[in-house]
Amino acid sequence: MRKKLLAAIMSAAMVACVSPVIALAEPVADAATEETTNDTEGTDVTDETVVSEEALTVTDAAPAAEPAADVQAVEVTDQTSLEEAIANGGTVDLTGKTIQLTNELRVNNDVVITGGTLVGTDSVTGNLVTLNEGINVTLNGVTINTAASNKSALHAWGTNLTVNGLTINHANAASGAPMIVNNSASAVFSGTIDLTLGANSWYGINVDSATADFSGATLNVNGASGTQSAVCIDNAAAGAVTGVNLTEVVTATDGGSNAQQIAYVLDGNLPQFVEQKTTAGADVQSITLKKDVSLSAPLNLNEAMTVNGNGFSFTGTSTIGANNVVTVTADGVSLSNVTIKTDAANKSALHIYMSSATLTDVTLDNTNTAGGAGMIVNGGTADVNGNLNITLGANSWGGINVDGRNGASAVNFAAGSKVTLQDNSGKGLEALYIENANLNPVTIQGAENAGLVKDVDGNYIVKEVTVPAGDSTPVNSNNNNNNNKSDASPKTGDSSALLIALTALAASGVAATVVVRKRNEMSR
Repeated sequence: MRKKLLAAIMSAAMVACVSPVIALAEPVADAATEETTNDTEGTDVTDETVVSEEALTVTDAAPAAEPAADVQAVEVTDQTSLEEAIANGGTVDLTGKTIQLTNELRVNNDVVITGGTLVGTDSVTGNLVTLNEGINVTLNGVTINTAASNKSALHAWGTNLTVNGLTINHANAASGAPMIVNNSASAVFSGTIDLTLGANSWYGINVDSATADFSGATLNVNGASGTQSAVCIDNAAAGAVTGVNLTEVVTATDGGSNAQQIAYVLDGNLPQFVEQKTTAGADVQSITLKKDVSLSAPLNLNEAMTVNGNGFSFTGTSTIGANNVVTVTADGVSLSNVTIKTDAANKSALHIYMSSATLTDVTLDNTNTAGGAGMIVNGGTADVNGNLNITLGANSWGGINVDGRNGASAVNFAAGSKVTLQDNSGKGLEALYIENANLNPVTIQGAENAGLVKDVDGNYIVKEVTVPAGDSTPVNSNNNNNNNKSDASPKTGDSSALLIALTALAASGVAATVVVRKRNEMSR
Protein backbone atom coordinates (compact mmCIF):
# COMPACT_ATOMS: atom_id res chain seq x y z
CA MET A 1 0.00 0.00 0.00
CA ARG A 2 2.87 2.34 0.72
CA LYS A 3 4.46 1.51 -2.65
CA LYS A 4 1.24 2.37 -4.45
CA LEU A 5 0.93 5.65 -2.59
CA LEU A 6 4.51 6.57 -3.45
CA ALA A 7 3.91 5.80 -7.15
CA ALA A 8 0.82 7.99 -7.16
CA ILE A 9 2.73 10.93 -5.61
CA MET A 10 5.54 10.57 -8.16
CA SER A 11 3.09 10.39 -11.05
CA ALA A 12 1.31 13.53 -9.89
CA ALA A 13 4.63 15.36 -9.64
CA MET A 14 5.54 14.39 -13.22
CA VAL A 15 2.18 15.56 -14.55
CA ALA A 16 2.64 18.93 -12.84
CA CYS A 17 6.03 19.45 -14.51
CA VAL A 18 5.04 18.88 -18.18
CA SER A 19 2.52 20.39 -20.60
CA PRO A 20 -0.91 18.77 -21.04
CA VAL A 21 -0.25 18.07 -24.76
CA ILE A 22 2.83 16.01 -24.01
CA ALA A 23 1.05 14.20 -21.22
CA LEU A 24 -1.59 12.85 -23.67
CA ALA A 25 1.01 11.48 -25.98
CA GLU A 26 3.56 10.07 -23.49
CA PRO A 27 3.96 6.29 -23.27
CA VAL A 28 4.16 6.73 -19.49
CA ALA A 29 0.49 7.58 -19.51
CA ASP A 30 -0.22 4.33 -21.43
CA ALA A 31 1.66 2.39 -18.76
CA ALA A 32 -0.26 4.08 -16.02
CA THR A 33 -3.45 3.30 -17.80
CA GLU A 34 -2.61 -0.36 -18.14
CA GLU A 35 -1.60 -0.59 -14.46
CA THR A 36 -4.62 1.21 -13.17
CA THR A 37 -6.93 -0.80 -15.37
CA ASN A 38 -5.80 -3.89 -13.54
CA ASP A 39 -6.49 -2.20 -10.17
CA THR A 40 -10.05 -2.45 -9.06
CA GLU A 41 -9.78 0.52 -6.75
CA GLY A 42 -9.17 3.42 -9.15
CA THR A 43 -10.92 3.80 -12.52
CA ASP A 44 -12.18 7.37 -12.94
CA VAL A 45 -8.94 9.02 -14.16
CA THR A 46 -8.00 5.98 -16.19
CA ASP A 47 -11.31 6.00 -18.18
CA GLU A 48 -10.89 9.64 -19.18
CA THR A 49 -7.37 8.98 -20.44
CA VAL A 50 -8.48 6.05 -22.63
CA VAL A 51 -11.27 8.07 -24.26
CA SER A 52 -8.84 10.88 -25.06
CA GLU A 53 -6.49 8.48 -26.86
CA GLU A 54 -9.27 6.90 -28.93
CA ALA A 55 -10.48 10.33 -30.00
CA LEU A 56 -6.98 11.31 -31.02
CA THR A 57 -6.56 8.08 -33.01
CA VAL A 58 -9.79 8.65 -35.00
CA THR A 59 -8.84 12.23 -35.80
CA ASP A 60 -5.49 11.21 -37.22
CA ALA A 61 -6.87 8.29 -39.38
CA ALA A 62 -6.56 8.49 -43.23
CA PRO A 63 -9.79 9.07 -45.28
CA ALA A 64 -11.64 5.94 -46.46
CA ALA A 65 -10.81 4.81 -50.02
CA GLU A 66 -13.39 5.41 -52.87
CA PRO A 67 -15.31 2.28 -54.01
CA ALA A 68 -13.69 0.58 -56.98
CA ALA A 69 -15.30 1.36 -60.39
CA ASP A 70 -17.37 -1.38 -62.11
CA VAL A 71 -14.75 -2.48 -64.62
CA GLN A 72 -15.36 -5.42 -66.99
CA ALA A 73 -13.05 -8.10 -65.59
CA VAL A 74 -12.43 -9.86 -68.94
CA GLU A 75 -11.11 -8.22 -72.10
CA VAL A 76 -13.31 -9.68 -74.84
CA THR A 77 -11.47 -10.55 -78.03
CA ASP A 78 -13.10 -13.79 -79.18
CA GLN A 79 -15.94 -16.19 -78.37
CA THR A 80 -14.05 -17.82 -75.49
CA SER A 81 -13.42 -14.55 -73.67
CA LEU A 82 -16.98 -13.43 -74.47
CA GLU A 83 -18.38 -16.54 -72.82
CA GLU A 84 -16.17 -15.93 -69.79
CA ALA A 85 -17.35 -12.33 -69.51
CA ILE A 86 -20.99 -13.41 -69.81
CA ALA A 87 -20.47 -16.06 -67.13
CA ASN A 88 -19.19 -13.34 -64.79
CA GLY A 89 -22.49 -11.47 -65.25
CA GLY A 90 -22.96 -7.74 -64.93
CA THR A 91 -22.43 -5.64 -68.06
CA VAL A 92 -20.46 -6.88 -71.06
CA ASP A 93 -19.52 -3.92 -73.27
CA LEU A 94 -18.81 -4.95 -76.86
CA THR A 95 -18.99 -1.46 -78.35
CA GLY A 96 -16.90 -1.32 -81.52
CA LYS A 97 -16.08 -5.04 -81.43
CA THR A 98 -16.90 -7.85 -83.86
CA ILE A 99 -16.91 -11.37 -82.42
CA GLN A 100 -17.01 -14.43 -84.67
CA LEU A 101 -19.06 -17.31 -83.30
CA THR A 102 -17.70 -20.73 -84.18
CA ASN A 103 -20.16 -22.46 -81.85
CA GLU A 104 -23.65 -21.68 -80.63
CA LEU A 105 -23.40 -18.94 -78.00
CA ARG A 106 -25.44 -19.95 -74.95
CA VAL A 107 -26.26 -17.43 -72.23
CA ASN A 108 -27.09 -19.10 -68.90
CA ASN A 109 -27.07 -16.24 -66.37
CA ASP A 110 -28.22 -12.66 -65.90
CA VAL A 111 -26.25 -10.28 -68.09
CA VAL A 112 -26.41 -6.97 -69.98
CA ILE A 113 -24.73 -6.98 -73.40
CA THR A 114 -24.13 -3.58 -74.95
CA GLY A 115 -23.09 -2.86 -78.52
CA GLY A 116 -20.93 -5.01 -80.74
CA THR A 117 -21.55 -7.36 -83.66
CA LEU A 118 -21.88 -11.14 -83.35
CA VAL A 119 -21.09 -12.87 -86.64
CA GLY A 120 -22.04 -16.46 -87.37
CA THR A 121 -19.77 -18.89 -89.18
CA ASP A 122 -20.64 -21.99 -91.17
CA SER A 123 -19.45 -24.23 -88.34
CA VAL A 124 -22.72 -23.40 -86.53
CA THR A 125 -25.54 -25.49 -88.00
CA GLY A 126 -28.18 -24.70 -85.38
CA ASN A 127 -29.37 -21.46 -83.82
CA LEU A 128 -26.62 -18.89 -83.42
CA VAL A 129 -27.42 -17.28 -80.02
CA THR A 130 -29.61 -18.89 -77.35
CA LEU A 131 -30.79 -17.17 -74.16
CA ASN A 132 -31.79 -19.85 -71.68
CA GLU A 133 -34.70 -20.24 -69.31
CA GLY A 134 -35.27 -18.24 -66.13
CA ILE A 135 -32.59 -15.59 -66.65
CA ASN A 136 -32.76 -11.83 -67.16
CA VAL A 137 -30.98 -10.57 -70.26
CA THR A 138 -30.76 -7.04 -71.67
CA LEU A 139 -29.48 -6.35 -75.18
CA ASN A 140 -28.55 -2.75 -75.96
CA GLY A 141 -27.82 -1.97 -79.60
CA VAL A 142 -26.50 -5.44 -80.46
CA THR A 143 -26.05 -6.60 -84.08
CA ILE A 144 -26.24 -10.29 -85.13
CA ASN A 145 -25.34 -11.51 -88.64
CA THR A 146 -26.01 -15.10 -89.67
CA ALA A 147 -23.96 -17.30 -92.00
CA ALA A 148 -25.22 -19.72 -94.64
CA SER A 149 -25.31 -22.74 -92.30
CA ASN A 150 -27.06 -21.01 -89.39
CA LYS A 151 -30.72 -21.29 -88.45
CA SER A 152 -32.38 -18.68 -86.23
CA ALA A 153 -30.13 -15.81 -85.18
CA LEU A 154 -31.51 -15.23 -81.67
CA HIS A 155 -33.55 -17.66 -79.57
CA ALA A 156 -35.08 -16.51 -76.27
CA TRP A 157 -36.07 -19.76 -74.51
CA GLY A 158 -38.08 -18.88 -71.42
CA THR A 159 -35.99 -15.73 -70.94
CA ASN A 160 -36.99 -12.40 -69.42
CA LEU A 161 -35.60 -10.29 -72.23
CA THR A 162 -35.29 -6.53 -72.64
CA VAL A 163 -34.19 -5.21 -76.02
CA ASN A 164 -33.15 -1.60 -76.56
CA GLY A 165 -32.30 -1.47 -80.25
CA LEU A 166 -31.41 -4.60 -82.21
CA THR A 167 -30.19 -5.36 -85.76
CA ILE A 168 -30.36 -8.87 -87.22
CA ASN A 169 -29.32 -9.79 -90.76
CA HIS A 170 -30.81 -13.19 -91.57
CA ALA A 171 -30.45 -12.88 -95.33
CA ASN A 172 -27.93 -15.71 -95.70
CA ALA A 173 -29.35 -18.19 -93.17
CA ALA A 174 -30.25 -21.78 -94.00
CA SER A 175 -33.64 -21.64 -92.25
CA GLY A 176 -35.35 -20.39 -89.11
CA ALA A 177 -36.01 -16.76 -88.35
CA PRO A 178 -34.12 -13.72 -87.20
CA MET A 179 -35.66 -14.23 -83.76
CA ILE A 180 -37.76 -16.77 -81.83
CA VAL A 181 -39.38 -16.02 -78.46
CA ASN A 182 -40.94 -19.09 -76.86
CA ASN A 183 -41.37 -21.37 -73.84
CA SER A 184 -43.12 -18.72 -71.71
CA ALA A 185 -40.45 -16.12 -72.47
CA SER A 186 -41.22 -12.43 -72.02
CA ALA A 187 -39.67 -9.91 -74.41
CA VAL A 188 -40.02 -6.12 -74.24
CA PHE A 189 -38.71 -4.17 -77.24
CA SER A 190 -37.82 -0.49 -77.55
CA GLY A 191 -35.79 1.59 -79.95
CA THR A 192 -35.29 0.55 -83.57
CA ILE A 193 -35.55 -3.14 -84.39
CA ASP A 194 -34.09 -3.80 -87.86
CA LEU A 195 -34.60 -7.24 -89.39
CA THR A 196 -33.43 -8.36 -92.83
CA LEU A 197 -34.96 -11.56 -94.19
CA GLY A 198 -33.64 -13.92 -96.84
CA ALA A 199 -35.17 -16.48 -99.14
CA ASN A 200 -35.00 -19.17 -96.43
CA SER A 201 -36.35 -17.08 -93.56
CA TRP A 202 -39.64 -18.34 -92.19
CA TYR A 203 -40.75 -14.91 -90.90
CA GLY A 204 -39.32 -12.02 -88.89
CA ILE A 205 -40.05 -12.77 -85.22
CA ASN A 206 -41.96 -15.83 -84.01
CA VAL A 207 -43.67 -15.63 -80.62
CA ASP A 208 -44.70 -19.11 -79.46
CA SER A 209 -46.42 -19.62 -76.08
CA ALA A 210 -44.75 -16.39 -74.96
CA THR A 211 -45.35 -12.63 -74.82
CA ALA A 212 -43.74 -9.79 -76.74
CA ASP A 213 -44.40 -6.06 -76.39
CA PHE A 214 -43.37 -3.78 -79.26
CA SER A 215 -45.19 -0.69 -77.96
CA GLY A 216 -41.98 1.28 -77.50
CA ALA A 217 -40.24 0.01 -80.63
CA THR A 218 -39.95 0.94 -84.30
CA LEU A 219 -40.04 -2.31 -86.24
CA ASN A 220 -38.35 -2.34 -89.66
CA VAL A 221 -38.51 -5.58 -91.65
CA ASN A 222 -36.68 -5.71 -94.98
CA GLY A 223 -36.80 -8.30 -97.74
CA ALA A 224 -40.10 -9.95 -96.77
CA SER A 225 -41.96 -11.73 -99.56
CA GLY A 226 -44.53 -14.46 -99.99
CA THR A 227 -45.66 -15.78 -96.63
CA GLN A 228 -42.92 -14.07 -94.59
CA SER A 229 -44.77 -12.04 -91.97
CA ALA A 230 -43.01 -9.43 -89.85
CA VAL A 231 -44.20 -11.05 -86.60
CA CYS A 232 -46.32 -14.13 -86.00
CA ILE A 233 -47.88 -15.79 -82.96
CA ASP A 234 -48.20 -19.54 -82.49
CA ASN A 235 -50.25 -20.90 -79.59
CA ALA A 236 -51.80 -17.50 -78.99
CA ALA A 237 -53.88 -18.87 -76.13
CA ALA A 238 -50.66 -19.17 -74.11
CA GLY A 239 -49.21 -15.78 -75.06
CA ALA A 240 -49.73 -12.47 -76.81
CA VAL A 241 -48.14 -9.78 -78.93
CA THR A 242 -48.85 -6.08 -78.37
CA GLY A 243 -47.79 -2.89 -80.11
CA VAL A 244 -47.43 -4.15 -83.71
CA ASN A 245 -49.17 -1.73 -86.06
CA LEU A 246 -49.49 -4.04 -89.06
CA THR A 247 -52.35 -5.91 -90.72
CA GLU A 248 -53.33 -9.00 -88.76
CA VAL A 249 -54.00 -12.17 -90.75
CA VAL A 250 -55.31 -15.24 -88.94
CA THR A 251 -54.84 -18.68 -90.48
CA ALA A 252 -56.44 -21.79 -89.03
CA THR A 253 -53.83 -24.47 -89.75
CA ASP A 254 -50.46 -22.74 -90.09
CA GLY A 255 -49.31 -22.36 -86.49
CA GLY A 256 -47.51 -25.65 -85.98
CA SER A 257 -49.35 -28.97 -85.56
CA ASN A 258 -52.11 -27.51 -87.74
CA ALA A 259 -52.97 -24.93 -85.08
CA GLN A 260 -54.03 -21.33 -85.52
CA GLN A 261 -51.42 -18.69 -86.33
CA ILE A 262 -51.74 -14.92 -86.08
CA ALA A 263 -49.46 -13.07 -88.49
CA TYR A 264 -48.67 -9.36 -88.69
CA VAL A 265 -48.05 -8.60 -92.35
CA LEU A 266 -46.28 -5.73 -94.08
CA ASP A 267 -48.41 -3.55 -96.38
CA GLY A 268 -46.34 -4.20 -99.47
CA ASN A 269 -46.58 -7.96 -99.02
CA LEU A 270 -50.21 -8.34 -97.91
CA PRO A 271 -51.83 -9.43 -101.23
CA GLN A 272 -49.10 -12.01 -101.88
CA PHE A 273 -49.25 -13.29 -98.29
CA VAL A 274 -53.01 -13.86 -98.38
CA GLU A 275 -53.02 -15.47 -101.80
CA GLN A 276 -50.13 -17.84 -101.04
CA LYS A 277 -51.61 -18.87 -97.69
CA THR A 278 -54.83 -19.77 -99.48
CA THR A 279 -52.94 -21.71 -102.15
CA ALA A 280 -51.05 -23.60 -99.43
CA GLY A 281 -54.31 -24.60 -97.74
CA ALA A 282 -53.52 -22.66 -94.56
CA ASP A 283 -57.19 -21.58 -94.32
CA VAL A 284 -57.22 -17.79 -93.98
CA GLN A 285 -59.92 -16.94 -91.46
CA SER A 286 -59.67 -13.17 -91.13
CA ILE A 287 -57.86 -10.00 -92.15
CA THR A 288 -57.95 -7.14 -89.64
CA LEU A 289 -56.62 -3.69 -90.44
CA LYS A 290 -54.69 -1.72 -87.82
CA LYS A 291 -54.06 1.23 -90.12
CA ASP A 292 -54.62 2.40 -93.70
CA VAL A 293 -52.90 0.08 -96.19
CA SER A 294 -51.56 0.94 -99.64
CA LEU A 295 -51.61 -2.21 -101.76
CA SER A 296 -48.77 -3.16 -104.07
CA ALA A 297 -50.94 -5.66 -105.97
CA PRO A 298 -54.64 -6.48 -106.28
CA LEU A 299 -56.02 -8.06 -103.11
CA ASN A 300 -57.72 -11.30 -104.17
CA LEU A 301 -59.95 -12.99 -101.61
CA ASN A 302 -60.09 -16.57 -102.88
CA GLU A 303 -61.60 -18.34 -99.86
CA ALA A 304 -64.24 -17.63 -97.24
CA MET A 305 -62.96 -15.13 -94.67
CA THR A 306 -63.83 -12.00 -92.71
CA VAL A 307 -62.24 -8.64 -93.49
CA ASN A 308 -62.43 -6.30 -90.49
CA GLY A 309 -61.60 -2.76 -91.59
CA ASN A 310 -61.83 -1.08 -88.19
CA GLY A 311 -62.56 2.13 -90.08
CA PHE A 312 -59.32 1.93 -92.10
CA SER A 313 -58.82 1.62 -95.84
CA PHE A 314 -57.29 -0.39 -98.65
CA THR A 315 -55.94 1.99 -101.29
CA GLY A 316 -54.88 1.01 -104.77
CA THR A 317 -51.61 2.24 -106.21
CA SER A 318 -50.10 2.61 -109.66
CA THR A 319 -48.35 -0.75 -109.24
CA ILE A 320 -51.77 -2.44 -109.34
CA GLY A 321 -52.28 -1.04 -112.82
CA ALA A 322 -55.59 -1.40 -114.65
CA ASN A 323 -57.00 -3.96 -112.22
CA ASN A 324 -59.65 -3.86 -109.53
CA VAL A 325 -58.36 -3.06 -106.04
CA VAL A 326 -60.16 -5.88 -104.18
CA THR A 327 -61.64 -8.92 -105.91
CA VAL A 328 -63.78 -11.61 -104.26
CA THR A 329 -63.76 -15.00 -105.97
CA ALA A 330 -65.08 -17.30 -103.20
CA ASP A 331 -68.37 -17.64 -101.39
CA GLY A 332 -68.56 -16.63 -97.74
CA VAL A 333 -66.45 -13.47 -97.79
CA SER A 334 -67.57 -10.75 -95.35
CA LEU A 335 -66.28 -7.17 -95.47
CA SER A 336 -67.12 -4.74 -92.67
CA ASN A 337 -66.29 -1.17 -91.67
CA VAL A 338 -63.74 -0.78 -94.45
CA THR A 339 -62.98 1.72 -97.21
CA ILE A 340 -61.69 0.62 -100.62
CA LYS A 341 -60.16 3.37 -102.70
CA THR A 342 -58.92 3.37 -106.29
CA ASP A 343 -55.86 5.05 -107.75
CA ALA A 344 -55.98 6.84 -111.12
CA ALA A 345 -54.38 3.75 -112.70
CA ASN A 346 -56.95 1.29 -111.28
CA LYS A 347 -60.40 0.19 -112.43
CA SER A 348 -63.12 -0.64 -109.89
CA ALA A 349 -62.78 -0.55 -106.11
CA LEU A 350 -64.54 -3.90 -105.45
CA HIS A 351 -65.28 -6.78 -107.81
CA ILE A 352 -67.45 -9.73 -106.74
CA TYR A 353 -66.81 -12.37 -109.38
CA MET A 354 -68.88 -15.57 -109.55
CA SER A 355 -69.07 -15.65 -105.76
CA SER A 356 -71.00 -14.22 -102.83
CA ALA A 357 -70.00 -11.53 -100.36
CA THR A 358 -71.59 -9.65 -97.49
CA LEU A 359 -70.92 -5.92 -97.08
CA THR A 360 -71.54 -4.12 -93.80
CA ASP A 361 -70.74 -0.40 -93.50
CA VAL A 362 -68.48 -0.28 -96.55
CA THR A 363 -67.22 2.80 -98.41
CA LEU A 364 -66.16 2.57 -102.06
CA ASP A 365 -64.17 5.55 -103.36
CA ASN A 366 -63.89 5.46 -107.15
CA THR A 367 -63.06 9.16 -107.51
CA ASN A 368 -59.76 8.38 -109.21
CA THR A 369 -60.02 5.61 -111.78
CA ALA A 370 -58.83 4.64 -115.22
CA GLY A 371 -62.44 3.60 -115.85
CA GLY A 372 -64.53 1.47 -113.51
CA ALA A 373 -67.38 1.40 -111.00
CA GLY A 374 -67.53 1.56 -107.25
CA MET A 375 -68.50 -2.14 -107.23
CA ILE A 376 -69.03 -4.78 -109.91
CA VAL A 377 -71.16 -7.85 -109.19
CA ASN A 378 -70.41 -10.24 -112.04
CA GLY A 379 -72.10 -13.63 -111.87
CA GLY A 380 -72.29 -13.35 -108.09
CA THR A 381 -74.27 -11.99 -105.16
CA ALA A 382 -73.75 -9.03 -102.85
CA ASP A 383 -75.69 -8.74 -99.59
CA VAL A 384 -75.62 -5.16 -98.32
CA ASN A 385 -76.07 -4.25 -94.65
CA GLY A 386 -75.70 -0.90 -92.93
CA ASN A 387 -74.28 1.99 -94.94
CA LEU A 388 -72.87 1.63 -98.43
CA ASN A 389 -71.17 4.90 -99.39
CA ILE A 390 -70.02 5.37 -102.98
CA THR A 391 -68.01 8.27 -104.40
CA LEU A 392 -67.55 8.67 -108.16
CA GLY A 393 -65.23 10.75 -110.30
CA ALA A 394 -64.86 11.90 -113.88
CA ASN A 395 -63.90 8.48 -115.29
CA SER A 396 -66.35 6.43 -113.21
CA TRP A 397 -69.00 4.33 -114.93
CA GLY A 398 -71.47 4.32 -112.04
CA GLY A 399 -72.03 3.15 -108.49
CA ILE A 400 -72.82 -0.60 -108.63
CA ASN A 401 -72.61 -2.55 -111.89
CA VAL A 402 -74.66 -5.77 -111.79
CA ASP A 403 -73.71 -7.96 -114.75
CA GLY A 404 -75.29 -11.26 -115.82
CA ARG A 405 -72.62 -12.22 -118.32
CA ASN A 406 -70.97 -14.94 -116.20
CA GLY A 407 -74.05 -16.25 -114.42
CA ALA A 408 -77.00 -15.16 -112.36
CA SER A 409 -76.24 -12.01 -110.38
CA ALA A 410 -78.03 -10.38 -107.47
CA VAL A 411 -77.76 -7.53 -104.99
CA ASN A 412 -79.83 -7.80 -101.83
CA PHE A 413 -80.30 -4.76 -99.58
CA ALA A 414 -81.19 -5.61 -96.00
CA ALA A 415 -83.70 -3.68 -93.93
CA GLY A 416 -82.00 -0.66 -92.42
CA SER A 417 -79.37 -0.46 -95.14
CA LYS A 418 -78.68 2.81 -96.91
CA VAL A 419 -76.86 3.76 -100.10
CA THR A 420 -75.35 7.22 -100.42
CA LEU A 421 -73.86 8.37 -103.71
CA GLN A 422 -71.55 11.33 -104.16
CA ASP A 423 -71.33 11.79 -107.90
CA ASN A 424 -68.47 14.12 -108.81
CA SER A 425 -68.44 13.01 -112.45
CA GLY A 426 -70.76 15.73 -113.74
CA LYS A 427 -72.53 13.04 -115.78
CA GLY A 428 -75.42 12.14 -113.48
CA LEU A 429 -74.38 8.52 -113.00
CA GLU A 430 -76.69 5.89 -111.55
CA ALA A 431 -76.26 4.35 -108.13
CA LEU A 432 -76.89 0.87 -109.61
CA TYR A 433 -77.05 -0.16 -113.24
CA ILE A 434 -77.72 -3.54 -114.85
CA GLU A 435 -76.05 -5.29 -117.79
CA ASN A 436 -76.49 -8.55 -119.68
CA ALA A 437 -79.76 -9.41 -117.95
CA ASN A 438 -80.69 -11.16 -121.20
CA LEU A 439 -77.88 -13.69 -120.67
CA ASN A 440 -78.56 -14.67 -117.08
CA PRO A 441 -81.02 -13.50 -114.43
CA VAL A 442 -80.18 -10.28 -112.59
CA THR A 443 -82.08 -9.72 -109.35
CA ILE A 444 -82.23 -6.60 -107.18
CA GLN A 445 -84.03 -7.07 -103.87
CA GLY A 446 -84.84 -4.55 -101.15
CA ALA A 447 -83.66 -1.53 -103.12
CA GLU A 448 -86.27 0.58 -101.39
CA ASN A 449 -84.76 -0.44 -98.04
CA ALA A 450 -81.57 1.34 -99.06
CA GLY A 451 -83.30 4.45 -100.42
CA LEU A 452 -83.05 3.53 -104.10
CA VAL A 453 -85.71 4.01 -106.75
CA LYS A 454 -85.89 2.84 -110.36
CA ASP A 455 -85.33 5.22 -113.23
CA VAL A 456 -86.92 4.84 -116.66
CA ASP A 457 -84.10 2.55 -117.80
CA GLY A 458 -84.81 0.03 -115.05
CA ASN A 459 -81.66 1.04 -113.22
CA TYR A 460 -81.56 2.65 -109.76
CA ILE A 461 -80.88 6.10 -108.47
CA VAL A 462 -80.73 7.41 -104.92
CA LYS A 463 -84.00 8.84 -103.72
CA GLU A 464 -82.29 10.96 -101.10
CA VAL A 465 -79.31 12.25 -103.02
CA THR A 466 -75.99 13.52 -101.70
CA VAL A 467 -74.94 16.86 -103.08
CA PRO A 468 -71.31 16.85 -104.35
CA ALA A 469 -68.91 18.84 -102.18
CA GLY A 470 -69.06 22.55 -102.93
CA ASP A 471 -72.35 22.28 -104.85
CA SER A 472 -75.18 24.14 -103.13
CA THR A 473 -77.70 23.69 -105.97
CA PRO A 474 -80.86 21.85 -104.86
CA VAL A 475 -81.02 18.42 -106.45
CA ASN A 476 -84.13 16.55 -107.52
CA SER A 477 -83.78 12.79 -107.06
CA ASN A 478 -86.06 12.17 -110.02
CA ASN A 479 -83.44 13.48 -112.41
CA ASN A 480 -80.72 11.24 -110.91
CA ASN A 481 -78.48 13.84 -109.25
CA ASN A 482 -78.13 16.06 -112.29
CA ASN A 483 -80.64 18.77 -113.25
CA ASN A 484 -79.40 18.65 -116.84
CA LYS A 485 -79.96 14.91 -117.20
CA SER A 486 -83.18 13.31 -118.40
CA ASP A 487 -84.67 10.20 -116.84
CA ALA A 488 -83.52 8.21 -119.87
CA SER A 489 -79.93 8.46 -118.70
CA PRO A 490 -76.90 7.55 -120.82
CA LYS A 491 -75.22 4.30 -119.82
CA THR A 492 -72.08 4.18 -117.71
CA GLY A 493 -68.89 4.94 -119.59
CA ASP A 494 -70.61 6.46 -122.63
CA SER A 495 -68.84 9.48 -124.12
CA SER A 496 -70.72 12.45 -125.55
CA ALA A 497 -69.69 11.47 -129.07
CA LEU A 498 -71.08 8.01 -128.56
CA LEU A 499 -74.36 9.46 -127.30
CA ILE A 500 -74.79 11.49 -130.49
CA ALA A 501 -74.18 8.37 -132.55
CA LEU A 502 -76.62 6.37 -130.44
CA THR A 503 -79.32 9.00 -130.94
CA ALA A 504 -78.92 8.80 -134.68
CA LEU A 505 -79.02 5.02 -134.66
CA ALA A 506 -81.86 4.63 -132.15
CA ALA A 507 -84.53 4.00 -134.78
CA SER A 508 -82.52 1.18 -136.35
CA GLY A 509 -82.29 -0.78 -133.10
CA VAL A 510 -78.48 -0.77 -133.21
CA ALA A 511 -78.09 1.49 -130.17
CA ALA A 512 -78.71 -1.16 -127.48
CA THR A 513 -76.12 -3.50 -129.01
CA VAL A 514 -73.49 -0.74 -129.11
CA VAL A 515 -74.11 0.21 -125.48
CA VAL A 516 -73.80 -3.39 -124.28
CA ARG A 517 -70.60 -3.92 -126.29
CA LYS A 518 -69.08 -0.70 -124.97
CA ARG A 519 -69.78 -1.65 -121.35
CA ASN A 520 -68.49 -5.18 -121.77
CA GLU A 521 -65.22 -3.91 -123.25
CA MET A 522 -64.65 -1.45 -120.43
CA SER A 523 -65.82 -3.44 -117.41
CA ARG A 524 -63.31 -6.29 -117.56
